[in-house]
Amino acid sequence: QLQGEIEGDYFPLAGSNSFAPKKGGMAVEQELAMRASHLLFEEPSTPALVAGGYHRDWPDARGLFCNDAQDLVVWTNEKAHMRIISTEDGADLQCAFVRFCGVIGRIEAAFNQDGQHWMHNELLGYLTTDPANLGTGMRASVMMRLPLLTARLDFVDFVEMLRLEARELGVNQWE
Repeated sequence: QLQGEIEGDYFPLAGSNSFAPKKGGMAVEQELAMRASHLLFEEPSTPALVAGGYHRDWPDARGLFCNDAQDLVVWTNEKAHMRIISTEDGADLQCAFVRFCGVIGRIEAAFNQDGQHWMHNELLGYLTTDPANLGTGMRASVMMRLPLLTARLDFVDFVEMLRLEARELGVNQWE
């Protein structure tokens, strides 16, 4: 039901047999390419996540929807039931946010059509699998590449002082 600029396809994880139209999931090569493009999540491997059940029945019922432009990704059953990621190259945050809101509206309309609704509680707000997102059910983040900033000798301390998080992409590459 996602059409126009957000039209795309669903890709179950390699080895997943829970989505009948694509038994066996995507090809391993395709999954590796999606991981390399930062479109796909990693299998939970920390003891806490495995003990918490995040790893159960892996890879069944997990995958991603990706639009044709690859600026919208919806992860299914990674840690949350659904994680919607809207990206935009450059500084046009409004474009990414409008796309994000449009997708939420379309998904909600599809749920409502089937008699389903987002889980909501009068006291707590929207309920999620992650207590940090309780209430609004969402978390927003902005990722930027600042290559000259990473050359600072005190880079990690500087980022912490600003209450930001630096993520290493690979050897000497940060985002």
